[in-house]
Amino acid sequence: MNSRDLIKNRRYLVLRELVGILGDTGKIKVQKLVYFFQEQYSLPLGYEFSMYHYGPYSEELDSDLTAMKIEGHLSIDPDPDGYGFHVRAQDEPELEWGSLSHGDRAAIKDIVDRFGSHHAPELELRATIHFVHRTTKGDRQSVVSSVKSLKPKFSRDAIESAYDEMTREHFISDAES
Repeated sequence: MNSRDLIKNRRYLVLRELVGILGDTGKIKVQKLVYFFQEQYSLPLGYEFSMYHYGPYSEELDSDLTAMKIEGHLSIDPDPDGYGFHVRAQDEPELEWGSLSHGDRAAIKDIVDRFGSHHAPELELRATIHFVHRTTKGDRQSVVSSVKSLKPKFSRDAIESAYDEMTREHFISDAES
């Protein structure tokens, strides 16, 4: 098996495990939780994230979700009320994918424990804070200002509160300030 297949299999295993744990979830939530899995836990899946309308987004991740739908591993259906998509696991992982390491399973569990109950806007804000902090290495004030510019729908108080929560949870370090 070549390295491209190994990366694809690991990605599929992580996505299948995450969606399986979450049950009926949304594409935005999957994007943000995979972002944290890769960027916070330094567990490389090879996804490139860039800032998008709802925070960090990976086209490759979206393509993998679509491929998994086509292959019958996930269902992805539009919400009948127009609120995004419902993503659900459809079957067990393929044997050829291998299995997740203990570290991967622990990281997925930790991410779900920390963020699984958050709604998409809360995840959008927290992932954006993390992304801005990681890419700019800015202090609290500069990160909050940058996030406010990127996400004017969030109040400064909400951004500061989420930043402080991320600091307490050790998802960002305020050492630069």
